[in-house]
Parts: sequence; C-alpha cells; structure tokens
Amino acid sequence: MECPPGGYFIMYGYEKTADHCGTLTDARKRGQELCDEDPLPGTWSIHDANGDFVEDIKRSDGKTL
Repeated sequence: MECPPGGYFIMYGYEKTADHCGTLTDARKRGQELCDEDPLPGTWSIHDANGDFVEDIKRSDGKTL
C-alpha cells in the first residue's frame, strides 16, 4: 500500500497505521476519537510523514495501560 505524501499518521502500538490526516490538528482530533473508541487501553501516537514520532495520544477519560 502506498502512503499518502505529507501529513500525519495515527499509529496503534507504534507500529500499525490506523489513519492518516493532512494536518496535526486533524490528526490529534482523529487520534483522540480512535483512542477513546478502543475498548482495551493501548498505545496510540502520532508520527509525521517520515515516520518520526510526534506525540502520544492519551485517552480523554484518563484510563491508561
């Protein structure tokens, strides 16, 4: 699968791409939605187009691993 140019990737477990967004703001919003929908607490993060880590995503309800 070819990756879209630029933007930000929402990652699950630092290895699995869950989604892609064009801006960091959109990635934060979508990442929060995905993280909160996950029934089991997991590791969610945002990475740039080069695959470099940008930031972790925390559940809005405060639950952690």
